[in-house]
Amino acid sequence: MTKTAPLPTQMAFARDAQAAPADRFALAAEGANDGLWDWNLASGRVLYSARWAAMLGVRPEEFGDRPEAWLERVHPQDIEGLKLAIDALIEGASQQLEHEQRVRHAGGAYRWMLTHALAKRDATGKTLRIAGSQTDVSDRHWQREQLAYDAFHDGLTGLPNRALFLDRLGQSLATGRRRPGPGAAVLALDVDRFKLVNDSLGHGAGDEFLTVLARRLESCLREGDTLARVGGDEFAILAGQTDGVDQAMTIAERVRGMFVTPIMLDGQEIFVSLCIGIAVASARVRGADELLRDAFLALYRAKALGTGRVELFDQGLHARAVKRLKLESDLRRALERDEFDAYYQPIVALDSGRIIGFEALARWVRGERGPVSPSEFIPAAEETGVISELGRRITKAAAAQLVDWQRRGLAGPEMTVNVNVSAKQFSQSDLVADINAVLSSTGLAPGRLKLELTESAIMENPDLARGVLMQLRELGVKLCVDDFGTGYSSLSYLHRFPINTLKIESGFIAQIAGLHSERTLIKTIVDLGRALGLEVVAEGVETDEQRRQLLTLNCTLGQGYLFSPPVPAETAARLLADNLAGISLIPNGKPGHRGVTAVTA
Repeated sequence: MTKTAPLPTQMAFARDAQAAPADRFALAAEGANDGLWDWNLASGRVLYSARWAAMLGVRPEEFGDRPEAWLERVHPQDIEGLKLAIDALIEGASQQLEHEQRVRHAGGAYRWMLTHALAKRDATGKTLRIAGSQTDVSDRHWQREQLAYDAFHDGLTGLPNRALFLDRLGQSLATGRRRPGPGAAVLALDVDRFKLVNDSLGHGAGDEFLTVLARRLESCLREGDTLARVGGDEFAILAGQTDGVDQAMTIAERVRGMFVTPIMLDGQEIFVSLCIGIAVASARVRGADELLRDAFLALYRAKALGTGRVELFDQGLHARAVKRLKLESDLRRALERDEFDAYYQPIVALDSGRIIGFEALARWVRGERGPVSPSEFIPAAEETGVISELGRRITKAAAAQLVDWQRRGLAGPEMTVNVNVSAKQFSQSDLVADINAVLSSTGLAPGRLKLELTESAIMENPDLARGVLMQLRELGVKLCVDDFGTGYSSLSYLHRFPINTLKIESGFIAQIAGLHSERTLIKTIVDLGRALGLEVVAEGVETDEQRRQLLTLNCTLGQGYLFSPPVPAETAARLLADNLAGISLIPNGKPGHRGVTAVTA
């Protein structure tokens, strides 16, 4: 058989195969992206490729051929592991070497290198040489370290985040349990009215403000303390070793003292006040989460009491928090079970006792456990966000009830029903759509529905308020300012906004008989309302003396327990029927009458 002549490429490979081994190694080493090395164990010499040396910032001739030139550059924390891996390969305990270690660069910094190696052995299994590669994996390590850093630090301020804070707090508590003596304390901090900074200067300025704030707070720390950003404008300080409440209070006062000087932002002075809650470790505290929670419970108590407050945690706060949590859970279930009813308190003409309208109020009777006070469940509904759904239900029930009374001839076409709108409802974009849906589904004439809002809800965002109120007015709905005189009481918004009614806060009415100043204020409100063409209603009328005093001040409408407490729809229907029969709701000077039982829930 005739042999086929080899191809040119085959001839080239054949020639390459006959080249000297050193030449082939040099060519492969030069073309490799990784650094290569070959360690002859008999001679103790290591051949390093030019690329291997370049990875460490040196020239091959400077590096030499000793293994010590390499091993002496390995980080002290990594050298032992590398030597053990090399020994295991040489002794045959492992078939290959794979190890990461830090190696010192000529510039002095350490870089992470991944070393791979295999062994060449003789027929008896004795290792003659080991050879392998070196890959620079520094970027991968740095990325991993950055990810680890980001996982435990706040991206804006660079402070530890909640996770790292809890870890350090846990370590501090564990140390405290082993060593009797001073224990840890946690200070939870919140910036008063931070939202105002964001709203007025923008979120970018708000971020800068928080960064400056963080630097000031850091200056308050003792050695070993930790400052963390655990929420939007919420911070926490871990005072690792304190002698108890007194030292924790000292730290709190130092923090407050740091903000006597305002923060300068875009050339504007911003005066800062903080609320602070303090919790000190004790035998009762089981873990880091619990102590941080206690500090924040104290903080929330401080915020509820005002601005710039410092409050110390006590067990009563926790008990109230547990009760509140259960209330919120029950509240959601109550909505699912439709446990809420609308109760109705009449609004009457003070001279005749004739009912001209009702205020509808949410009432919650919780099964066998009885009624729940609105002062409890309304704030909880606000905080949990269920207030909007509750408001929708009460509004729809009240509108449908008035339509029913009109159909039965108990209420005339001029009768109105008032429904309260919370600040959170008012700020939501679907309020107008919700009211429109109620009017459409119940068939109530828009002018018979009156929405009650507080001054603070309106003035929190005047531009938004004006837009929403104008849309509601376009629907034909009437608008009432509740508790007038306790909030902003700015005359400007009465001109700007389409208000129909002012309700004088009940606290003024309670003092009408004894204080000349209260009567003067009430008369001013009444006169103002008349001048602007507004209806004025006095809330909280409880005695006939108050009723008569109001009439002398030209206030003609009122509501309160003198006439009737809030009552169920059936009782309200009986009041309407009596009124139609000529029976007045004025009880001849005695609060409570006609068998109407006060409902205090």
